[in-house]
Amino acid sequence: DIGRQAIIEKFMKHGIRTLVEVDDNYLIDAGKITKAAGWVKGKDDPRSFHSVERHIEIVKAADGVIVSAPWLGDQYRRFNRNVFVCPNQIAPKDWPVMEKPDDGVLRIGWFASRSHKADLPLVLPALKWASQQPNVEVLLMGIGGTKQLVHDDDGRIISEHTRQWKELRGLRYRYIPHSNDLSVYHKMLGLLDVGLAPVTPGRWANGRSDLKALEYAFAGACPVLSNAPPYSEWRHGTGCLKASSASGFVDNLKALIKDRGLARFLAGEAREYVLGARTMEKNKWRWEEALFPSSSQEAKVAA
Repeated sequence: DIGRQAIIEKFMKHGIRTLVEVDDNYLIDAGKITKAAGWVKGKDDPRSFHSVERHIEIVKAADGVIVSAPWLGDQYRRFNRNVFVCPNQIAPKDWPVMEKPDDGVLRIGWFASRSHKADLPLVLPALKWASQQPNVEVLLMGIGGTKQLVHDDDGRIISEHTRQWKELRGLRYRYIPHSNDLSVYHKMLGLLDVGLAPVTPGRWANGRSDLKALEYAFAGACPVLSNAPPYSEWRHGTGCLKASSASGFVDNLKALIKDRGLARFLAGEAREYVLGARTMEKNKWRWEEALFPSSSQEAKVAA
């Protein structure tokens, strides 16, 4: 952050428009989540160059802030009035043709980073119930385990295995390790018929975007979402199902497993929504407005 702050100051000194773009709420200390990313609370903490305090200073000094969600915009507007909401979008050209297995198995997945561990209680009862149903398979990617690599004396990988989270013992599921290869991630998404996106509301979680719902939808999976700020633009029964509690997720999965036609219908609606309204091509104007605002737009934002 020290380096970024210096760059911003130099840019602004030479009249170069400078924006900060965020897709999480870095205005707060989120405990283990921000700690894992090397963030600390105070700018003078010698443990890291990344701090909440310095981030706020940078936000205040910038010409504007680009955020990925309306709720996040409300938080950052307290420190910079020039906030531009540019929600995440899908770039169809980056995706392969989705090829779903045609074997009569309904695949229900939860693909997420380990930062979502706090959301596990919301979906664990639903996953346990679903995993016991005939012709149903539960898949977890990233979340739910830790890939362990064993190296020889020369540093070569000689074996690997997965250490399961203790909270998931007894759950029947297929674990897919996290991959930095986007093509692998997209291919795995294409296996799903139903995709879960639980979020436990809070000052950090509320700032998440709806990207997971977009990815599930474009991959042809029916999104089952938490009734929380990140998914406020999604409506229950239109391209998705939503839940406000663990029992709500159970009820939603029961409905989709009982009526697989409903799962396909909602998945189709969701994909149509993404193609019609949530692609980069249809929304690039949002970033253009932030990067090259007219004088009238600047005045409106500052008012």
